[in-house]
Amino acid sequence: MEQLNRELLKLLSLGDENQNSIIRRFDDLAKKYGTLNLEKWRNLSNNKNSLLHELVEKKLDDVIRHVLTECQFDVNVRRTSDGLTPLQVASANKDRFMCDLLKQFGATEIQTEDVSTWLSDADKGKSMNIVWIDLEMTSIEEPEILECAVIITDKDLRELDRGNWVIHFNQSVLDGLGQWHQDTFANREKGGNDLFADVLKSRLKKEQVEEELLAKLKIHCPAKMCPLAGSSIHIDKQVLQLRMPKVHDYLHYRIIDVSSFQAVMRRWAPWIEADIKKQLAKKGQETVNHRAMDDIEWSIAFMREFQTFLTKQNSMNNRKNESQINGRRKRSVSPSIVERSYPVARNQQADHRNQQADHRNQQADHRNQQAYNRNQQAYNRNQQADNRNQQGYNRNQQADNRNQLYGDEKRLLERLDHEKNFNVRRHEVRTQIV
Repeated sequence: MEQLNRELLKLLSLGDENQNSIIRRFDDLAKKYGTLNLEKWRNLSNNKNSLLHELVEKKLDDVIRHVLTECQFDVNVRRTSDGLTPLQVASANKDRFMCDLLKQFGATEIQTEDVSTWLSDADKGKSMNIVWIDLEMTSIEEPEILECAVIITDKDLRELDRGNWVIHFNQSVLDGLGQWHQDTFANREKGGNDLFADVLKSRLKKEQVEEELLAKLKIHCPAKMCPLAGSSIHIDKQVLQLRMPKVHDYLHYRIIDVSSFQAVMRRWAPWIEADIKKQLAKKGQETVNHRAMDDIEWSIAFMREFQTFLTKQNSMNNRKNESQINGRRKRSVSPSIVERSYPVARNQQADHRNQQADHRNQQADHRNQQAYNRNQQAYNRNQQADNRNQQGYNRNQQADNRNQLYGDEKRLLERLDHEKNFNVRRHEVRTQIV
């Protein structure tokens, strides 16, 4: 955002007599680049100041009121170089007016942190690494570690390092284990996975394995930052706490349990689990052989397949979500952890939803118009049919009238003829009498 950097530095050079102009140009930049980018900006040439630190140092009180009221900047934001908040900068400058102004917007007195304890950029990246561990044990009730394996990956499951150790135990200890152990860890010719044979050949002790494992963790993981991962990993975590406390205490308290993902899918989306296992079967990873490294490789392979179901969204939306998450994570170092919204992002989302609603309404109007046209056409057809029926009725009526008239005329002629004949006969009778 080099262009944003140049425009902000130019804006800050205007001075306190042009605060109204600064506010107007600031609003233009907020529309152009977004409020979040303005808040994330740092002046690399001046103690890595945030924009609010710059406004405090330049005593731009009207602009400060504007950005805290309209843009809801974090009033307790720390600058990267020394961890000071705007209030602490104002206090160091003995600017009582600016201190009072910031306190009106919620600024609080905060103890200065020792920045030497902050994570470096390299360690911030390493803190996202994942430690995959699997232990093969003598039992769950009184566990002793027979085998330990580790794979360290980055957040995208790319392997960074691995290690595998088998700890020595005497034959008498192995003979006292349960039948499941006897069957599973037996020699390969007996159908087992050869773990007992490797245990007897090993010369490693638990303490040595713990130190070597801890050394690998220190290379790739900051202390107490990286989560423990694996299948039913809570069991392994408990055993580490009991048998390898240095390793346990070096890891973060959170875990990533592959078995929990399986349980959720089995209940809510069983087709996803079935598809993942189908893909694993194609790669020859349908089952595990209960050796520590094999179990870890299966767990990672399962999560790689599951990862594809979480990354099918539009890449632009993914980048937007990641930027929002990173913004919240960076602001979490501030003591004023409050829920804040960003007007530009909200307005853009609202505009998008309104556009979608308008489009749906237009489609509905179009469908309604089409339905109205079809009904009108049907009405016209019915009207035409009625007209034709009326015309047919009229023709039938005329025919009936003609038939009726013809019948009346015929009867009249018959009557006249009858009366004529009757009179003739009466005349003939009279003549004869005379």
